[in-house]
Amino acid sequence: TLSLHDALPISHAKRVALVIGNDNYQQVTRLEKAGNDAEALAKELEAAGFEVSLRRDLSYRKMVVAFEEFYDKVKSGDELIVFYAGHGVQHDWRNFMVPIDARLQRSTDIPSATVDVSQVLDAFKEAGNRLNLVILDACRDNPFDNQLATKGLAPVDAPPGTFMAFATAPGNVADDGDEKSENGLYTRFLISELKK
Repeated sequence: TLSLHDALPISHAKRVALVIGNDNYQQVTRLEKAGNDAEALAKELEAAGFEVSLRRDLSYRKMVVAFEEFYDKVKSGDELIVFYAGHGVQHDWRNFMVPIDARLQRSTDIPSATVDVSQVLDAFKEAGNRLNLVILDACRDNPFDNQLATKGLAPVDAPPGTFMAFATAPGNVADDGDEKSENGLYTRFLISELKK
């Protein structure tokens, strides 16, 4: 099994990570483990030499600012990781990360009240980074009215040099793990592999 150090060979490139965990949703079901998942993964990435920006319970505005600040740190040739744990929705074959203050009454609300994963990928493509890794532990069941969005997340065509990791197969819902564990099932096993 390759370690994170093997997968990302040491170079002069800067290693930067944005790690987000959203638990305290105001309009939909609160989550129990997303914040813990973010903190645990941030710790592992720091140990692997990443400059980590850890953010928890972000509103839409704070989420947009977090990504803008992240992009400002990035230069061509850097190695980047974005990790998001929280609610996610799929609509029109696009995936969206849901801020804690999202109010979605109609499907047309989704693009303006959530963060589109494809916009994150487009920003990476323009930056010309050496390696981009996007990890979405956001495949829980659609927390909104079923007519607003589709269950699970959609498959994504990532640009060259970008790897996408999902907590489950497209269109499916991830298992959040047992109640005794502090972390969700996907992140718990991801961290276990990174430790190796």
